Amino acid sequence: RYGADRITDIVSGLKTFARKDSAEKKHTDIGQCLEEALSLTNNRLKYYVQVEKEIEPGLPKVWANAQQLVQVFVNLLLNTADAVGERDGLLKIKARSIGGGRIQIEFIDNGQGIPRENQGKIFDTYFTTKPLGQGTGLGLSITHGIIQDHQGTIEVESEPDKGSAFTITLPTEKL
Repeated sequence: RYGADRITDIVSGLKTFARKDSAEKKHTDIGQCLEEALSLTNNRLKYYVQVEKEIEPGLPKVWANAQQLVQVFVNLLLNTADAVGERDGLLKIKARSIGGGRIQIEFIDNGQGIPRENQGKIFDTYFTTKPLGQGTGLGLSITHGIIQDHQGTIEVESEPDKGSAFTITLPTEKL
């Protein structure tokens, strides 16, 4: 049973990855996407992670596929839950306009951080630091692919035992 569940997760991730370029994009509200992702991950976050949101008032909409952005945010939220473990976690989510027709979304946590030697690999397909059977190595790879498909960027800064900051930039208009 366990093996079948793992295969199902991998196939589901691959299907999402494979169809990412066929999804329709339109002007999308980042705040709504974040709220949906937080709702979907609430059961995983609520006991260990306090979430603080700072969404700039009047934030422009981004040119994106809303469901794909929700998936990106869910992946980052679940990784935060894993990084925090069973201690008092804090996740700050900040969204703001940075000019040039782009917005920036930051996910800053106080989790275990990412060792320096792994920081360059975390977006690689199948790379995971999770124990066997707990991670497919697809979450951040899919996240990276979706952001690239949206003409955006995703970067990470992390310090072991202090936490990680994922920064996403996305365009507000079709490029």
